[in-house]
Amino acid sequence: MHRHTVHSLNATRVAVWILYTTGCIVVATSTPAAPATTMQYTDAGTDSCSPNPCHALSECVVLEGQAYCEQCQSGYEGDGLLDGNGCSDVDECKRVAQGLMPEICDPLASCVNTEGSYTCGACPTDYHGTGRTGCIRIPSIDVDDDVLVILADASRDIEFKFEGNVATHVVSVQSVESSLSSLTSTIRATEDELGSELPKLASVTNALSTSQGALSSAVENLAGSSGTGGASDAFVSEVVGNETSRAQSVEMSLETKLSQAQSSIVVREEQHQTLAQSVDGLQTELESILTALNTTELVGNMTEIVLDIVKEVEMDAAVLRNTTTELQVQVNAADTRLDNFESSVETKMNQLANRISSLETTTDSLTDQIRAIISCSQDGLVFDGNSCVATCRQFGDCSRVSSCSNTGIVRYKSGALEECVEGQFLPLSPHATIGLSEVRPATDCQQLQDLGFETGFYFIGKPGLAVIHYCNMTASGALDLGGHGLSQLAAASSCAFLADFYQAESGTYWLTIGGETPAELYCDMTTKVFVPDGSSQVLAAYSCKSIAASYPTKVAGTKWIKAGDNTPFKVTCDTEGFIVVTPSSPQADNAWIISNSFGNSFYKCRCAANDWIKNPQADWYNSITADGLADNVCQQYYTWVYTSGGSSLTATQVNLIANLAKESSNRNFEVYAVSCDDDDVAAPAGNWIGVESSPSTNDFAIHDCTSGDGGNSPSSSTEDTGGGNGCCNKRLADNFQTYPFPLKICGSSNTGGGAGLIFSTNELKVREA
Repeated sequence: MHRHTVHSLNATRVAVWILYTTGCIVVATSTPAAPATTMQYTDAGTDSCSPNPCHALSECVVLEGQAYCEQCQSGYEGDGLLDGNGCSDVDECKRVAQGLMPEICDPLASCVNTEGSYTCGACPTDYHGTGRTGCIRIPSIDVDDDVLVILADASRDIEFKFEGNVATHVVSVQSVESSLSSLTSTIRATEDELGSELPKLASVTNALSTSQGALSSAVENLAGSSGTGGASDAFVSEVVGNETSRAQSVEMSLETKLSQAQSSIVVREEQHQTLAQSVDGLQTELESILTALNTTELVGNMTEIVLDIVKEVEMDAAVLRNTTTELQVQVNAADTRLDNFESSVETKMNQLANRISSLETTTDSLTDQIRAIISCSQDGLVFDGNSCVATCRQFGDCSRVSSCSNTGIVRYKSGALEECVEGQFLPLSPHATIGLSEVRPATDCQQLQDLGFETGFYFIGKPGLAVIHYCNMTASGALDLGGHGLSQLAAASSCAFLADFYQAESGTYWLTIGGETPAELYCDMTTKVFVPDGSSQVLAAYSCKSIAASYPTKVAGTKWIKAGDNTPFKVTCDTEGFIVVTPSSPQADNAWIISNSFGNSFYKCRCAANDWIKNPQADWYNSITADGLADNVCQQYYTWVYTSGGSSLTATQVNLIANLAKESSNRNFEVYAVSCDDDDVAAPAGNWIGVESSPSTNDFAIHDCTSGDGGNSPSSSTEDTGGGNGCCNKRLADNFQTYPFPLKICGSSNTGGGAGLIFSTNELKVREA
């Protein structure tokens, strides 16, 4: 029998298959889902887009002084970096075939990958649409093997299978119609045959009339001739009699033939009428049966089907409403983050404007001081900040300038500086003015100490780019405490220095920490210490949350943290200050399963926990088995691998992160021990999972739940033994050191089915309270 196959289209169409046979109706629905995407950025490791560090298919942007490569254009994947993975074509068709993404072409059309995109082939014959928009079958009606198949639309078939004498009637009607058609053809052939005989009859009749006329003339001629005798009369009478008999014989033969033909026509017309009445009766009976079917069982069944479809649609609508609500929550959260970002930018702009204003004020003040210093030096005095005095901070004390009584007194005379040396003024050494102006800055504080300068403020750097630094000359080696911290060149050595020498308030300043390149860090002037931003090992923060509190726009990405330890390590931080950790196992991202045997696997119970598994590998439920040992001990082992910050975490690092996530409110996940078909047997019998109590001890704490009987062993690994019967799941207890991050685990399956350990998600997030 020919059946019409039903395919789901790439929309929220509900596909319905209705089979009307012996009262059995099966309805199946499917609603495809669509993914969503968000923009991703990759740290380019530089602060500029020139030269461009990004691939041609990735855009370079600078955010907060740091260059990033945007995610590759649609149809491509990679980190976007020239010196990284770059951007490579995504083979969408291959991913669909591997089950890694939903259908992109109609199942009836081919999928062809192209550079950065894909194309869909044409729909088959008898289908409308395209391979991309969906192939919709042209409506039709078929009758085959006593089954009437009506294609109502592109997603629903209705079948009627006739029982009892209905099918026989259908065959009878077809047979009678065939006989009727044959009889009609025979009648028409007979009529045609008779029609061809009638002209012949007319011709004979005409010939007979002609012969009779000729005979009459001959008789008259003979009668009028002289010399005729009895012999002539006898001859004429014989001839006339012979011709008359022959004519009468021909006429009777024709009349008999015509009568037989007319009788045949009457008989066949009666047969035709009888057959037509039989056809009408059978058609009426068939229509009555179809009407009965349509008005009783079919109507009832269709009503039930419609109600089922309505329920399915309502469920889909509920799911859609929930999805819409979740999306709205995400949109609101994104709006909030955007508002916070805009507020942060506005705050920073205001801070920058205030700093520029403060710098301008400081510049004006310094300009006035320089003018005062020059003015005082012309009189041989120095400027102490208020007035000209006879005291020089760099060259010692002097009481008078007019007389050279004390060595070290400096005066400005005739356009040149002079120094009092042993009672007389001599031209000042060229080195004496190093560090005193931006024009002749010192290379560093050590150079000034070597030249005999005392503790104070000096210009340090290159000519034209020098800034004022504070040099402490009291130690054996000069100490550069830095500048005002408002620029990278004037980076300060500490927040305490800024507070003590510049009376700076809490805020973000440039600091040089541990000899590294200056970084812009937040100074808390109540404690006079800076808050680490996690950008390097030296600047390792306590956690992602502490980074987010002071650097909300810089927290996302790979950061260095300590989490209570003295050895920094790298983790991935999200925009909300959570540490993001990714688990993995050979079977799936977030699950490890042990089955009793290949033919008696965890899959047979169809547990709801199966739906939690992310990115399952092929044959995930049979790749690890107990081989039917039933020895009530650990039978298979696995050590979880956790990744964050681009690297696998050590056991120590996992333990540090776990200490932040002991309370469920501090994480986004739970971990469950799951079981299938343990026959209500408690551990160590039955099926269970063990978790190592502390690293490297091989001491396992058992986590067990009673799942009940999942049915007998199936004949194949895909046989359903009860649609979820014999299943259980239980949240792991806090009875191992690294809770809620199990490290080494083991599994035991002793009664059939299997057991496993499953995370509720494959992206684990942790943040301290």
